[in-house]
Amino acid sequence: MIRKLTFNSLLLVTILGLQCSTPMEPVSPDTILPELQKVMEESYYFYPDAEFKYSLNEVYAESLKQVNGYNKSTADMDTVIKQLQASGGDPNKISENTIQFMEGVFLRLPDHSSYFIDQKSLGLLEDSARKAGTGIVIRKGADGKFRIVDVLDGSPAQRKALPPGSIIESVDGEPVQGLSVEGVAARIRGPLDTEVELILDGKNYTLVRSQFPSPTPMRNTWEVNGNKVLVIQLRSALSGAADDLRSMLRGGEQDALVLDLRKLNFGEFDEVFRMADLLVNKGILGSIKTRGDDKKTYQASEETVFNGRVFVLVGNSASPFSEVLAAALSGSPNVTLVGPRLKGNAFIADSMKLARGMLRLTTGVIHGPDDQPLHLTGIAPDILTQDYLPHSAPMSSPAFNDPAHQAVEEALK
Repeated sequence: MIRKLTFNSLLLVTILGLQCSTPMEPVSPDTILPELQKVMEESYYFYPDAEFKYSLNEVYAESLKQVNGYNKSTADMDTVIKQLQASGGDPNKISENTIQFMEGVFLRLPDHSSYFIDQKSLGLLEDSARKAGTGIVIRKGADGKFRIVDVLDGSPAQRKALPPGSIIESVDGEPVQGLSVEGVAARIRGPLDTEVELILDGKNYTLVRSQFPSPTPMRNTWEVNGNKVLVIQLRSALSGAADDLRSMLRGGEQDALVLDLRKLNFGEFDEVFRMADLLVNKGILGSIKTRGDDKKTYQASEETVFNGRVFVLVGNSASPFSEVLAAALSGSPNVTLVGPRLKGNAFIADSMKLARGMLRLTTGVIHGPDDQPLHLTGIAPDILTQDYLPHSAPMSSPAFNDPAHQAVEEALK
């Protein structure tokens, strides 16, 4: 089992490359499903089901109904296996139905966040022969569609003006429906200077894969009603991001800070709490709870690097790292959250080998400063605005078409 304080359903398609492998072997339900059941019993955060007020056997029945029309209200694992084995004599069809059943189960579990990476996609991900990408960040929505949520500076995607918000329909002629986020990324990456063809919202784009720098924070300053405002757009919460933010905050004479989290798309939760600690001088920032009584609590230190008014801009297209950082900052009286209400999609996921593929399973949840699970409470903004995804770095004045910028400008009057 590979443990990482990370999240599900978002991936940066940048540097690592992939190479085609042998075709995927059929999945047998009597092999993979008992393994899945065992892993869930041992590691899934929301197990046993009775403690979290859902029925796993009802989930199985609903997922089986989607595959073969099963008409009973419950199904144990033995019933599921027998039903899938009888769903067709072709091993490939049985395999397809088994994968579809598993996808249905994950969609109906409380976290809506666990998922399976198939054998072919995993083989591509583990092949380091090619190391070039396109510079897009993709997220799989609740509707199963893959949306571009960011385009990195200096990347092939930026040069081709790929529009954020676009839906990826196919990669090199292969439809992406039913794949994991990693599966889509695996097909987009490839050898340096080779072409990849994407269909986005029905339009064809051909990109040449390349290597390019990792994203860095962007900054600017505004003059708003006599206030000097420092604006920082965060792009990463990977190791070292807290030190970068500290450097950007020190030495200035700003009256207010705008911290834009709407393009913060990847990182590590430990680093997220280090970043929050720079702006909060007391209290609990949050905690990570895993199976049993295991809990890691993050406490704010007394030192802060900025004591003025802070506006934190949030959006629904960013990652759980953005949501957790916003929640951790919300406990400070000088912080104002600006944006739409957030769902609190904040789970810890482990990677586990499953048959010939890989299972990404939720094994923990993140609590906010009030010690409540974020996925249950959500994150309420102090100033509610329409959701908006900025397409560029902050300019020298608030953008007239950005609802969050306009809200900050109004608040500083």
